[in-house]
Amino acid sequence: MKNTGIIRRLDMLGRVVIPREYRKLNKIKPGDPLEILMQENGNIVVRKFDISAELVNLGLPIANEVAETLGKPVSLANEEEFLIATSTEMTDRVQARNLSTTARDLVQKRKFFSGKSSEIGFSIGDYVMFMPVSCDDVFGALVVFSDSEFSEWDIKVLQLTAKILGNTMQRF
Repeated sequence: MKNTGIIRRLDMLGRVVIPREYRKLNKIKPGDPLEILMQENGNIVVRKFDISAELVNLGLPIANEVAETLGKPVSLANEEEFLIATSTEMTDRVQARNLSTTARDLVQKRKFFSGKSSEIGFSIGDYVMFMPVSCDDVFGALVVFSDSEFSEWDIKVLQLTAKILGNTMQRF
């Protein structure tokens, strides 16, 4: 570990303030989950918990069911990039691909989008359904690509799925 010269005291309730520079550098915001680890040598490590891994673990089975129900490929994205896709074809095209600025804004503002994929920086399918998934804080989106417009049924299934994912993720 690197010695930074910053020392913080434990308060009466056992709390320590993480310096603003570190929070900024690691993009830690109020309410973000932090993991506290004890190393064998007695050092205590505090690090930002990667909620994306949990979204993948919990979301993949749900996304697979939705894809099978709708007959359309489904992807999950965090606030910055695609994490998974339900079809091999889509995995090759979206996995580890960054979201466009417009798509990031939709996630941050919790905005729903349905329309031409090119309108939000995609070139996959003619239409895209972009459904933000959130709990207390925004953490991603359910994204579905299609060659045809989405029906009212598709939209209701995706809204319910996004809500279920958000409620499931609240425990993190």
